[in-house]
Amino acid sequence: MAKLPSNGNYDLYIISNISGDSELMYLITTQNGKLIDGLEISNSNGDGEEVKVFSINENYEVSIYSEKNSTKKLTELYYLNDKGIFNKKN
Repeated sequence: MAKLPSNGNYDLYIISNISGDSELMYLITTQNGKLIDGLEISNSNGDGEEVKVFSINENYEVSIYSEKNSTKKLTELYYLNDKGIFNKKN
């Protein structure tokens, strides 16, 4: 688990979950020890063909990509509001 700086009244963490051939990563927000929201941001499912990767910028926009053969395709885009909620951009 790694704590990231937050821009609101919440804590922001990256959590890794390794199980067998899969490695999952989640971005979560908490407040006073309680979960506010969470988002799966990375997934290497062990097949070696395609993985889910992410980036987060200084404005707390989270871009999620599907990566295959070193080519990334944007699949989802979220922004993190000041209450610690991930909102999907259309």
